[in-house]
Amino acid sequence: MKRILLITLITSSLSAQIVDISEWEISKPAEPKIYSEDIFGLADASSKTLKTLAPTVNRWGGNTTSRYNWKLGNAWNTGKDWFFENIDVGPRRWQRFIKNSFAANAKIIITVPMIGYVAKDVKSSGFSVSKYGNQQQTDQWRPDAGNGIKYNGDFVTGNSPFETSIVVGSQFVAEWVEKIAEMYPEELAQGRIIFAMDNEPMLWHETHRDVHPEPVGYAEYIGKYKATAAAIKKVAPKALLAGPDVWGWVAYTKSAKDSSSRRQSDKRQFGDDFIPWFLTQMRLHEESTGEKLLDYLTIHYYPQAENVFSDNASYSVNLDRVMAPRSLYDASYQDPSWIKARIMLIPRAKKWIEEYYPGTKLGITEYNWGAEADMSGAIALADSLGIFAEQKLDLACYWTWPPPKTKTELAFRLFRNVDGKHTKFPNSLLETKIQSMEKYQASLYAAENDEYVSLIAINKSESKTNFKFLFNNIAFSSNIVYYINNGSDDVQKLQDGCAFTNGQYNLTADASSIYHIIFNKSIK
Repeated sequence: MKRILLITLITSSLSAQIVDISEWEISKPAEPKIYSEDIFGLADASSKTLKTLAPTVNRWGGNTTSRYNWKLGNAWNTGKDWFFENIDVGPRRWQRFIKNSFAANAKIIITVPMIGYVAKDVKSSGFSVSKYGNQQQTDQWRPDAGNGIKYNGDFVTGNSPFETSIVVGSQFVAEWVEKIAEMYPEELAQGRIIFAMDNEPMLWHETHRDVHPEPVGYAEYIGKYKATAAAIKKVAPKALLAGPDVWGWVAYTKSAKDSSSRRQSDKRQFGDDFIPWFLTQMRLHEESTGEKLLDYLTIHYYPQAENVFSDNASYSVNLDRVMAPRSLYDASYQDPSWIKARIMLIPRAKKWIEEYYPGTKLGITEYNWGAEADMSGAIALADSLGIFAEQKLDLACYWTWPPPKTKTELAFRLFRNVDGKHTKFPNSLLETKIQSMEKYQASLYAAENDEYVSLIAINKSESKTNFKFLFNNIAFSSNIVYYINNGSDDVQKLQDGCAFTNGQYNLTADASSIYHIIFNKSIK
């Protein structure tokens, strides 16, 4: 017999009056709808965070990894983020990262440098005040390290990249990959190691302008990518490769060279937007050589509406923030930022893949909605995780990790470790259908395994919402309700769960709240 869950949602106004009734119909799909649990990724998570949040992927990434010297083991350059300084990140940094990640049963993404330079030591800086003159800002702990901007606003130019760095190429990367492959052959064969081809190359001329002041163009990028990827495949033929890890909306379609000039010379010469062109080059390379140099198309995504990606938690910004995840999939949602477009990020990227390089997986390897200490940030994170699952995204990593005791950490826990015993949201989705014009005031994600059905119910409004859960032909022996709200400093548990009266389960959701409701399948 077909099993159907009918969920009635009653949305109330600020005055607590019922203004609408929304019905969610949830049914088992005709075929199992299994999503990739690799969407629950973080970046550079510590051992404690790995244990608490149980992410499936841990990413070694960010601007500093573009210039990490794996041979020294403890040195990278901070780039524009912190005065272009080489710093000491501790001994055997990459070895510890891999060991801790695998100990927590997380896959790893290792970002390898393609920019051409890595840190030569742990003390040099790119724009020395004593060499290049006074600058607008200096590091209070290293007064000689400037930000590379003169008092009049001009960039310091003519500096030497060798102030901080040594030249490296694809062989430097290949030696590192070979060492990792020798240390972890089983994990490599199991697909638990992904190598990302550097980080945000279309921003190198800003983030790493001390060594790469010229904007990257199509030709430079594809040359570096192919050389590095081929070198990796030579020493580790089974290695999984990801790229281009571009920073956001503009970089999906334009090279840094075209973004920095009205001439659009790359697009005119090569005849296509950047990601479609890149996918085409990867497909043509495989067709002509039999060598696959791309397994995951990876992109980064941050909300561009004013103040959303910040700690600002004002009423108007929160409204934009909780709606922002709609840009991941919703064709009816027009982004309110300067983008002014219906982004539909995941369907858009999947369409590019289908047209230009079918079979490639898709990952969003950096995203963050801001306001990590506020419920608006938690709601946006929880909503995006549900969307990733429903849209069947292959891979995702939050940047970097939700800070301890914040609302976003609690939201992540609701999915991955809701009870402290690693009970998680299952990976077999149930189909949901909502019958309401108010559907964007709440989200619902449903999934099951052999033992229980889980519902993630998100109340986005600043009013209480009364949920009624009607289950057709499914018997439960019990239910448990976990939740977070504005007053939460930990995941909380309702003592009596959902009340069962008149053949239905009832739950009053607090304003701006998230619930993980677990219905035990065993029959009384």
